[in-house]
Amino acid sequence: MAGFQVFGIASGLDTQSIIQQLVDLESRPLVLSREREANLTIKASLFQDFNTRLNGFRTNLRDLGDSIINKLSAISAVSGDETKFTASATTSANVGTFQIGVTQLAKQSTLMSLATNVTVADTDATLDTYGITSGTLSFTIDGTQTDVTVDASTDTLSTIRDKVNSAGGAVTASIINAGSSSTDYRIVFNGTQAGAQNAVELSETGTNFKSQLDLPTDDGSGRTPEQAATDSIITLGGVSISRTTNTISDVIGGVTLNLKNTTGTDVTLELKTDTATNLEKIQGFVDSLNSIREFMIEQTSFDEEATSQAVLYGDSTLIGIDQELRGALGRQLTTGGSITSLAQLGINFNTTTKQYEVNTSRVTDFLNDDPTSVRQLFIAMKESLTSVSNTGRLDRIVDAVDGTIKTKIDFLNSEIDTLHEAQTRMEERIERRRTSLEAQFRRLEQVMQEMQTQSQLFSSQIAGLQGLNSQSRSNS
Repeated sequence: MAGFQVFGIASGLDTQSIIQQLVDLESRPLVLSREREANLTIKASLFQDFNTRLNGFRTNLRDLGDSIINKLSAISAVSGDETKFTASATTSANVGTFQIGVTQLAKQSTLMSLATNVTVADTDATLDTYGITSGTLSFTIDGTQTDVTVDASTDTLSTIRDKVNSAGGAVTASIINAGSSSTDYRIVFNGTQAGAQNAVELSETGTNFKSQLDLPTDDGSGRTPEQAATDSIITLGGVSISRTTNTISDVIGGVTLNLKNTTGTDVTLELKTDTATNLEKIQGFVDSLNSIREFMIEQTSFDEEATSQAVLYGDSTLIGIDQELRGALGRQLTTGGSITSLAQLGINFNTTTKQYEVNTSRVTDFLNDDPTSVRQLFIAMKESLTSVSNTGRLDRIVDAVDGTIKTKIDFLNSEIDTLHEAQTRMEERIERRRTSLEAQFRRLEQVMQEMQTQSQLFSSQIAGLQGLNSQSRSNS
């Protein structure tokens, strides 16, 4: 574009407007090219969106092994009294009812010192202050012994606590103040694991730490511990079963019991098919499928009244993908079960809404009566549409290297690049045309200015001649 210029002074014409109109006329192909570029850009973006939706659907299919296929065998475990025990079940559990009694809970050892012989008023006072001698404390848990050295001249109740906690044994130590109006510190040893085999046996060698502080041991000798280590005991079918923990997962196949309290009478445990969860997972699968259908409907629509059409209306790639997916989802599959198609299961394509719908009643019946066949149907569908080797129908569509959609997007981007190059050439040509027009109109102005100057000169000369003639006649 040239710098500031003034046109039309001599001609009286709005030459800048004329130039702009001529340039606009020359620019029409450029405008059309930019409109086409915008349209192609929108198409590429829409195909990317479509690819994201298809990838989401493929992920849903690939996750069927965890999120749908396995959970189509989901079993819910229902305790008749969750204050006594709760339960959970995996897909390996079998439907059934059990009567369970909780006779005893698993507990860990708790050993606490008493003020029978001496009252500890200061946890930072050396142990010899309280008549305690040096030696070794030994903690034996399930056959493993952990020793803690006691130096009565330097150790305090606090340092013994810290030594026990850093020794790495299956026991921890803490200090409490049991006094009401005065200080009465007690040391407490707790086993880290429940179960009779994990009882904490406390002994002393050389030192009188245990005896002076009147500490018990959980081995059946001496003073009774504050809490003895015990196994959990349940009854199932009249049989007594003991474990070292309150979380029991090896009694009923696929079921984990979490014991909370003892029972006076047996509590019912019911294992049943989790139809609600299974139905929810199938609905999620259909929802992801309908997300694809919604895109198809919206982007290929044609409004007859407004005579307008969606950006991807009539797009052969989109139509081809739609036909391929609908065909794959509608065909019968070899499943090994009694259900061989989505329609047979109760998932149908509505030709009016053009979306898939779940016949909840029919699907629920299949889930209750034949969950294995439902699972086999989804396994067969997964293998038909997607695979680990990316050779399924859906894989070929969304492949990031040479999939159908990737190829389409690459083609659209190539078209956009070609348009960019052409637009650059057109812009340069238009600019040259503008410069040429400005030069032509500038020359026109110059010519007209010269003509006006000559006209004024002629007029002046004629006027002078006329004056001479008039004077000559007056003199004569």
